Formats: sequence, C-alpha cells, structure tokens
Amino acid sequence: MAQGAVVEAAVAREQRRAVEAVQERDDLVVVHAAPADVVADLADTHPPAAQELALLGPDVLVKDVHSRAAIGSLASSASRADATASAIASGVTFPSQLALIAGHGSRRATCSRTSATRIRVPLNVSCPWQTRGFATTWRPFTRTILAALRLTPFAPEFPTMRYDAILKDAVARVGAVRETVGEGVDTGIEIHRRLAPGEAIALAAELEPLRPLYYEDPILPDSVQSGAENARPIRLPIATGERLVSVFEFREPLAGAAARYLRVDACLAGGISHTRKIAAVAESFHAGIMPHGANSTAATAIAVQLDACIPNFVLQDYLGDDQPPKSDFLVENLRLDGGYLVVPERPGLGVELKPDISARYPPTTRAIDTALHEDGSVADR
Repeated sequence: MAQGAVVEAAVAREQRRAVEAVQERDDLVVVHAAPADVVADLADTHPPAAQELALLGPDVLVKDVHSRAAIGSLASSASRADATASAIASGVTFPSQLALIAGHGSRRATCSRTSATRIRVPLNVSCPWQTRGFATTWRPFTRTILAALRLTPFAPEFPTMRYDAILKDAVARVGAVRETVGEGVDTGIEIHRRLAPGEAIALAAELEPLRPLYYEDPILPDSVQSGAENARPIRLPIATGERLVSVFEFREPLAGAAARYLRVDACLAGGISHTRKIAAVAESFHAGIMPHGANSTAATAIAVQLDACIPNFVLQDYLGDDQPPKSDFLVENLRLDGGYLVVPERPGLGVELKPDISARYPPTTRAIDTALHEDGSVADR
C-alpha cells in the first residue's frame, strides 16, 4: 500500500474513534454536515447566530452544549496521532441554523441531550380576529383543545376610532372571549405596540378583572427606560422581546422590571444554544419564557426543543401550523394533543422538510398595507 494511502487510512481510523467517543457523550449532539454551499450561505447571512460547532471528519458535526474546548480535549484523548488530533480539534464555527437544518442526523432528540423537563408543551393559540363572533364559532372546542388563547382586542376600524371607543370595544372583545372559554383556558392580550403609554395604562386597568395571563407589547419597545416606567403602574404581567436578538438586550428589560415574560424567537436570537442562555438569565429574575412563533412549522419544532428543556417555559405560540400551507412543509408534523404539542422523540429536531418544498413554495413579495389614522398618519406599528 502506498504511503499516502496508509496515512489516509490512519487518519480515517482516528476520526472514527473520535466520533465513536463523541457518540458516547450525553452532553454532545452529533449531526450530519450540511452541503458546503448551504454552510457558506448560512455563514454569510446569519453571523450573529453562530454556535460552537466543530468538524470531525467530512461527514459529522459535533455540537457541544457546554464549550468548544471540550471537543478539543475529547478529540485529543481519542486520537493517538498529534497531527490528526490537531486537525480534528481545530474545527470550524458555523451558525446555529446549520444545526437546525441538519439536526436529524443526531441519534437522539435535541432536548434529550439538554436535560429535557417535559414531554409536551402547552400552546398559545391565536384567537380569530373578529372576536365578536368568537362565542358561536369556538365554544364547542375551547374546553377540550386549548391551553391558552392570544388575542388582539382591536376592531378592524381601530385606526379611525376615538380613545373612549377603542377602550370600550377592546374590553368588550376580551370579555366575550373570557365568557366563552370560562375558567379553564388562559388568555393573553397582544397589543402589537399600538398604544401610547397613557392608553396602555388605562386599558390594562380595565382589563384586570378579566384576568389575562399577560399583556404583550403595549407600547413600542424602542426605549427600555420608557418600557420600565410604563410597566410600574400596570398590574398585568407584561410580555415583550420578539424584536430582541441577544442575551444582553434581553437582560435590560428584566433588570428594569419592564417584563415578566420574554417573547424570545430562537430563529432571530441566536438559535437554541443562545436562547437557552437568555432563558437562564430570565430564570434568575423569576421571569417566564413564551417563545414567539410567527414563522414556519420548522421554527415551531425548533422552539419546542427549547421549551422541553428549560424550567421557566410558560407557553408556545401556535399560529395555524396544522392548516395549509404551513401544514404542508414537513414530512411529518408535530403531534397535537389537546391544547399541547407532544415533544417528538425522533432524532435532532424531530422534523424534516419535504425535499421539494422550495420549488413548490418559491419566495413571494408581500404587499405593504399599512393602517392609517383618519388624518393620514401611520396607525399600526
């Protein structure tokens, strides 16, 4: 056998030993590598979402949930050739989305490698826009299939309504929902940043008797100081954070007592590993995590893995994942169980995209339809 072939065989043997050693570790997740062009695209488009991933040979990626240094130590102990150990341990850092796309290569579910605490997660289901017709449409289902309802209590004509009418109508809408669901379902009020601080305080006071679980984004989140000042007279727990991207940004509203629930989005805030850091910081403030879910069924699957392994999880957004076209994206959708999603036991994220999904659902341009006040000024967000 030629010397080069002998060397290649030795390197391959040592890589296999390193991989086998990794597979015995409970704090590591093994995933297959994505194609090189996908890796390059992700590295260019999602640099803030980088996680600690190291390359072990051409076909295997290892994600260490503690530190990248552990991979180097593991590779060195698994290899007898210093050169091979150095090559294995040097690795490459990739964005977290790489693990999200390729996670099905793991032998276990992601959450099982990160101390899972629950087998199903309660859902925060969005309420129909026209809540005045809610009682007739949803009454037969609410007591059996819902854990929580999230609603925006404003009429379509909200931009042209006066202050008194806005408050009166909003309270009536939330009251209709509360009457319909009774005491067995939680409700959350999503304001979508549509109120001024004074309006937010007044509406919160009128909603208190209806016992909403949370009061989301009552004002624009542009100023943490303003958010904290606005939160002081409001007795409802405030939820915010869907626009924040780092553990440092999330710490500010917690430290300022501007939020009791964080609406973190793993696809925006650094992936699963970074979002777990955010959850840990929130836990130190006794704040809950309610992952935001305005994306796809794949994004919901990512969030469910997070939900399953953090102690301060509260509710998971669920926005029509069981209805087309969203229900058509995955080979097998997550399973609904009453008002819950069952945490999948399949490897990695527990889901796979259908192979032809990009061809059947090409990118489209979204029409801009901004609500205006009667004087022509922008009313919504």
